[in-house]
Amino acid sequence: MVTIMQNIPRRKIYETMLEYEEVMIELQILLYSEENFQKFIEKINTTGLKELERTFVSIKALLVLFFENKKYETQEEYNTELLELIKDENKSREYLVSNKNLPKIFIDTLLLLERKMRKYQTIDSLDEGKQYYEILDKFNHYIPKILEIRRDEIIGSRRFSNYFWSFVLFLGGIGFLLAGLSSYFKINLLPFTNSTDLVFIPQGLVMMFYGTLSFGISIYIITTVLLDIGGGYNEYNRIESLVK
Repeated sequence: MVTIMQNIPRRKIYETMLEYEEVMIELQILLYSEENFQKFIEKINTTGLKELERTFVSIKALLVLFFENKKYETQEEYNTELLELIKDENKSREYLVSNKNLPKIFIDTLLLLERKMRKYQTIDSLDEGKQYYEILDKFNHYIPKILEIRRDEIIGSRRFSNYFWSFVLFLGGIGFLLAGLSSYFKINLLPFTNSTDLVFIPQGLVMMFYGTLSFGISIYIITTVLLDIGGGYNEYNRIESLVK
């Protein structure tokens, strides 16, 4: 199985941005003069605005994958998640808006562009075209800067091995502790075996010692898991020249 590298979404974003910029160039030519506007407006309204909306939705979905920083086992897995985000535009928006690492000015620009796209199903005048182009250009300006923010998630204590060993040590510790107590009180506290025949010194005492030790270690591991000790992320922000 081939693992797709984490820089795939970044490359895809730049490829999609090129398609986005192609329509922006056409729109810029249209806005050069009233004559150009009348000549090219039909093409922009027919196909250009739809292409802008398509690339914009794709860019938002790719940004989500970029910031999630996932690794994918197969190309199909990556494509499936990308298509789901493209189909569910609200999910992409909610993720980006709630991402505290994205500058507020970028989020405001993104939301403003969404409103403009809903408003301008067609461009009817040169002034409308100029207003629309201004926000398109602003969004295009921020994307390269946004891609300079990278976050690597750190699992910390909440890993499978800690869950496994805390479970094993907890059960083993309880078992050894009850066996030692059974040998001392001469009352069988274990349902699956008879521990009353054990001699408390040294056998029962040693079992109580190891049972207490095992139980204590399991409680320690469970506590680190609950508190997620060591978990978090490393963030590399070239915009602000910060590593945190």
